[in-house]
Amino acid sequence: MITFNPKIDKSMSYDPQKDLVPIICIAQTDIGIIVANKVPANNFREFINLAKTSNPPLSLGSAGTGNILHAYIELLKDASKVDFLHVPYKGAAPSFSDVLGGQISGMFISVGLAQPAVQAGKVKLIAVVGKRSPLAPEIPTITEQGVPGVELLPWFAIMGPRNLPQEMINLIASSIEKSAESEDFKKKIFAAGASPMILKGTEFAKMIANESNTWEKLVAAKKMTLE
Repeated sequence: MITFNPKIDKSMSYDPQKDLVPIICIAQTDIGIIVANKVPANNFREFINLAKTSNPPLSLGSAGTGNILHAYIELLKDASKVDFLHVPYKGAAPSFSDVLGGQISGMFISVGLAQPAVQAGKVKLIAVVGKRSPLAPEIPTITEQGVPGVELLPWFAIMGPRNLPQEMINLIASSIEKSAESEDFKKKIFAAGASPMILKGTEFAKMIANESNTWEKLVAAKKMTLE
């Protein structure tokens, strides 16, 4: 909503980075790659090696053209130098269903959403994005498995109106940061399939700027549109 959507959704009536002020980031969603059981690969390296020689190309589903999951596929194409077949769906659920059924090879997905199926042996979680997930700490990241370039994760934050006084920003941020130290807060974040991540001030603003730049370049290079 802050760094990706404005680069692809030209109908937005506001600019999040001009009209909102970052107060504090509180969590990141853990994202991973799952593959169908019929895919003869048990880790990310094997999956990439298989994809390089596959004809027709291995298929990766998304929640739709111009969706953030589609953007992850484009990042992976560039990072791995593999031309995966993008299969857009009307939402993540039907894409997930077709991975379970073996109609497509795999997809990027929230680790929390996929974990029950992974634990039941219905799909394989072969890599995670950016950092290891506490929900599946044994699964290495894409970067750890030899393919750097897919590290960005969705995040949740408190934003305010651009004219919010700095003392109010500081008060809200410090209050939330203190609350985030509680075990109850952490448990609720983990239960939502995310990981706590506290960022505020210049560090938070820098993350927003860097991500926006990455997504802007990707959207332009791939000529991505929202459908």
